[in-house]
Amino acid sequence: MHSTETSVWGPNGSIRFFHGFPDSPEAIAIATEAASRANTVMVIEDSDHIYDHVKANLDAYHHFVTPGSYFLVQDTRLGGPHQALRNFLESASGACYDIDKRWEYFIYSQHFDGFLRRRNNCTT
Repeated sequence: MHSTETSVWGPNGSIRFFHGFPDSPEAIAIATEAASRANTVMVIEDSDHIYDHVKANLDAYHHFVTPGSYFLVQDTRLGGPHQALRNFLESASGACYDIDKRWEYFIYSQHFDGFLRRRNNCTT
């Protein structure tokens, strides 16, 4: 059996396949609906690694992350994601996040500085 044929996929499962841009209105609507049913929300950004797309996704999804949880920006070893992450952290929305280095083991990580933990006392 293929993994997409299991009960976690599809309209009644916990995983929904969507083909499109993450910051599109349809994708945001899907995320809004899913986040409204969750107590804890973590967001993983792993798009095409172009600065503009990563920054747009950070801006579009940061408010879904629940306090104490993470926004993981993957592949920050590349210039686009790392620069987008840095610029996001300098924004008012990014001020709600701290870089959590605990998850970067073995000296080398594909996601250095990419584990952003949302502060508990932040409302932005």
